[in-house]
Amino acid sequence: MTRVLVSQLLIAAALLVNTCTASAKPAVLASDIWCPYVCDAQASQRGYVLDLTQRALEIAGQKSQFEIQPFLRTLENGRQSKVDIVLAVTAEHLKEYELTSSHSIIGRYSNDFYVNKSDQWQYQAPDSLLTKNIAAIQGYTYGQVLDDFLPTLPSLYLASGKSQLEMNLQRLIKGRVSIILGNRHVIEYVAAEQGLIPQIRYAGSEGESMPLFIGFSQNAVQEGLLERFETGLKLLQQSGEYQQILARYRISF
Repeated sequence: MTRVLVSQLLIAAALLVNTCTASAKPAVLASDIWCPYVCDAQASQRGYVLDLTQRALEIAGQKSQFEIQPFLRTLENGRQSKVDIVLAVTAEHLKEYELTSSHSIIGRYSNDFYVNKSDQWQYQAPDSLLTKNIAAIQGYTYGQVLDDFLPTLPSLYLASGKSQLEMNLQRLIKGRVSIILGNRHVIEYVAAEQGLIPQIRYAGSEGESMPLFIGFSQNAVQEGLLERFETGLKLLQQSGEYQQILARYRISF
């Protein structure tokens, strides 16, 4: 018997156990809107992390529902087991909010800077931001270096409410800020939707990219949701559906 066949049989056996023990109550997934990672569940493109997570659970026999919440509230609700699964979180978030990590990395995050197409500025170090007007997003964490440095800047705009990134992109295009800070995948996805890609330019990143995980509340772990997710994800990878979902969003990591 080949190794591949043995592996498939073992996964199938695990899947059968998980399906038999799956809760009739839908697992509650939560996140803010962070396209292309997580988008509006009613949109044609719901986000690749949301698609992968719900399909993995579905294959393992677990129903799920998705709720849009502000990011910090989502993390706190995960800590209190008011939601079962928090989508696309860093190791820092997992530790601070006492969530259990998925075994599998679900993507990567980086702190990236964008400027107007005609601006030749390039990020070198935090000090290179001192004379610039910068836009970021209220409530987001950008790693220790930038979290400590950004509040010291003389000109920092923090977008809040709905459509924060759209707001920051418009401020950049109109010349109200000279730099926007965010994640490269997210900025380019939103800019493409608004037809703004020809008007902006990537200008460097702070530090190395960080892996992203799925965070599980303590109640979710006790109910076996982590094992069902990992089993379903392995089946998605073996069937090729995993790569098909990534390809729809032009994502690779």
